[in-house]
Formats: sequence, C-alpha cells, structure tokens
Amino acid sequence: MFRPTTFDRKMLRELVDQSYQGDVVSPNVLFADFASWNLSYDLLLFEHHSYTFWKSWTR
Repeated sequence: MFRPTTFDRKMLRELVDQSYQGDVVSPNVLFADFASWNLSYDLLLFEHHSYTFWKSWTR
C-alpha cells in the first residue's frame, strides 16, 4: 500500500467529506470503507497513479 502524500490526503479528505456529508474521517477509515464497498485494489492503485501523474505535471 502506498503512503499518501499531502496532495493525496487532501483528495482523500475531499472524497470523505462528500461521502460523509462533511464529517472528517481518517484515510485509514476511508480505505476500510473502500474494502467494504468491494472496490478493487486496482482502483486504489489507479487513483494513486493518477494523482502522481497529476503532481508530476503541476510542479
């Protein structure tokens, strides 16, 4: 599992805010929810690499 960077944490927090109507939830809880929603590990990797790619173009 990758370690989220500052940007990744911000994006994850925004996802959590949308999912939980503004409640702040830690990324670890979000990952647990991803597992419970049956989203695949491939999706997490895809999102991570998308963020990494975005960061590489916006330095």
